Amino acid sequence: MRFLLGGAAVVLALALYTLWPAGSGPSKAKIASQPSQAAPSNARLRSDVNGLARAFSMAAARTIGTVVISGQVRDRHSGTPLGEAEVLFSGPSGETSVLCDGDGNYRVELMPGLYRGYAHAEGYVAVARAAAERLPGPVSAAAVAMPREGIAPLVGVFRDQAAVHFTLTPGARIRGQITDKDGYAIAGAIVAGKAPGQARVISGSDVTESDGSGYYELLLPAGSVQLEANHERYAAMTSNSSAYLRAGETLTMDLVLTAGCIVEGRVIDSEGELVASGSFEQRHYDGSYSPIGEIRDGVVRFAEDREGPITLRAWPWKSPPSEDQEFRCADGEHYSDATFVIPNADPALTGTVIDADGAPAAFAFVDLFGLEARGATQQERADAEGSFAFFALPEGPYQLSVYVPGKGATLELTDVPSTGVPLRLGGVGAIIGSSSGIENGSIEMRYHCVFALDESEAARSDEVSMPMQTILVPITSGTFRIDDVPACPIEGVFTVDGASRPFSVTVAKREEAILRLSTSSP
Repeated sequence: MRFLLGGAAVVLALALYTLWPAGSGPSKAKIASQPSQAAPSNARLRSDVNGLARAFSMAAARTIGTVVISGQVRDRHSGTPLGEAEVLFSGPSGETSVLCDGDGNYRVELMPGLYRGYAHAEGYVAVARAAAERLPGPVSAAAVAMPREGIAPLVGVFRDQAAVHFTLTPGARIRGQITDKDGYAIAGAIVAGKAPGQARVISGSDVTESDGSGYYELLLPAGSVQLEANHERYAAMTSNSSAYLRAGETLTMDLVLTAGCIVEGRVIDSEGELVASGSFEQRHYDGSYSPIGEIRDGVVRFAEDREGPITLRAWPWKSPPSEDQEFRCADGEHYSDATFVIPNADPALTGTVIDADGAPAAFAFVDLFGLEARGATQQERADAEGSFAFFALPEGPYQLSVYVPGKGATLELTDVPSTGVPLRLGGVGAIIGSSSGIENGSIEMRYHCVFALDESEAARSDEVSMPMQTILVPITSGTFRIDDVPACPIEGVFTVDGASRPFSVTVAKREEAILRLSTSSP
């Protein structure tokens, strides 16, 4: 459960954006988890857009109570407008889509609310940064061809807004056949293509399933890509899985899966009941652990192409870990009935996460970092009452951080052992700002909280662990407003025309912070 990907600055999701009218780490051992038919085509795009341009007049008739959003879809690299693209908004009233005209312009009427917005165009993909998985593992069948709307940019739709632009990345296709080492086709293998970092395709065209003859096809952003494939009867790939894709090309790459070593089993408590969820972990030669999957309804699975011993354990939420178990791996070795028993034990650290008004913050993730060399790095998850408990911790000073969307963040220091540690979230505020260089348009923003601790108190970065998110901030008459920002010192970056620049601002609870951005060339 629980060793954090260390050091990586994680960026916070902005929960609500409203428009301001003119004039007014090392992987954590418990860290959450993500292939189908050929890559989805843009079948939803229709070629007949005759007369569509007439719909783009802002004076056009509208439904009472709706908000008009308009803008353009462009090539992320060249800025070229992409005619006949499709723009989608997913929000409180469901999904709404609209076709662009031949110059890439769109106009759509929406009910007020917070939406996820992105675009489609033939030969292009919409790419966004996904949050680091808290319990990483193989890509699951549930992800096959499923849009990841949760990583699409957030757009506040509360007043008429022009120049809400979307960008798309040139795409490329990769296809091939999946076989075993004897050349027999493997149907039903889950295949995923991953770009460097946390960049993922919003439409889900980067995850697919091999057909009855073992063939697969993915639509990915041009550039470097790493393929991974998994199947319930096979452990790993033996073939090269990396490639470089050029925009518009179709690359053929066949993949070979090997039987490898598979360990499957269940996780039970001291009374023999299945444990619902948590981390499944592998021990390394230096004694550290890292997550290799998660406990799902009491079931765990490990699969890898390796020879020799492997040491595994299970660590559910709010529980101590199981005893280590060693398995002798060889190609074709399959352990199908492993049992990991969770013992009874007293926690080393307990507490409760509450919001700024004192109400429990249910199911919040709590990240813990040891401030001495022998200290541990773990994560836990609070229960429905906001209560959390950490186990198997060496004594000493620790840093705790929590972020809950819409409720704020906090970072506290404590000593282990301790009981009843309160973690009160700081609440939220707003940012109102001005932009020199953009009168009407939109910018992408990412940020995180950075609490200022004395160097003698903190032996690590003071950043709160937060899920990464991209937001699309509309600018009207050179001004913008962002609501539900966590009350904390903030550092981040904003991006205009592919160029990123840093910014910082301090937000107080239920107050408005002023931010002035310069989008002109340095």
